[in-house]
Amino acid sequence: MEPLLLIDTASPTTTVALRHENRIFSESTQQQRQAAQQVLPLLERLLSDKKLKIADLGAIAVINGPGSFTGMRIGVAVTQGLSRAASVPAIPVSSLAAMALSAASQHPARHWLVALPGRDDEHYIAAVRVEQDGHMTELLAEQLIAAADLPEVLQNLPEAEDWSLAGSSFSQDSVLSRVPLAIQGKLPEPPMTLAAVFDLVASKLASKQEFKPEQALPNYVKEQLDYS
Repeated sequence: MEPLLLIDTASPTTTVALRHENRIFSESTQQQRQAAQQVLPLLERLLSDKKLKIADLGAIAVINGPGSFTGMRIGVAVTQGLSRAASVPAIPVSSLAAMALSAASQHPARHWLVALPGRDDEHYIAAVRVEQDGHMTELLAEQLIAAADLPEVLQNLPEAEDWSLAGSSFSQDSVLSRVPLAIQGKLPEPPMTLAAVFDLVASKLASKQEFKPEQALPNYVKEQLDYS
């Protein structure tokens, strides 16, 4: 398989990662909010260490949000520019999808409610089912809602014994107390599992969709996403 590159500037700490010859390599900033200054030097160091060029990549994936508005726009802009210059597919990956896959790789549950804080007590939220092979099915479309609306929005989710929570929103009592589900586990800050995210990228690439650079856009959670 051709090497795959992942860019994450939507998170507080910028990370770039490479899957090459069945191994994963990554570089991250030590300080937060350093995407504008550090993403290109990190990319250059990561690729030069493996003697690779952008044109050698099978795809460039970008975590396109929700997250830091400035950060995710930087990552998307870099991805679009590199993709267009080297004619390499650009694959957007939702922050919530990446979080759900990472959480599922660390905790034995299939049903995940994932959420990240927005502004003014609003939260980006989604619900998914993750199969053992990593395939993910959307059970609740990504959306931005107020904490007070959680009971109504979540009431029609399927009953399951293994519902688990992931995301920093669930460290807030005002959110956690409004979840009308029997919860098996909680991972408020699940670290990103790069292997799981790269598997999602590879699955998207294998679908034979055409991933044009102009289609890799910031995810402002305005419409339903397709995780397939």
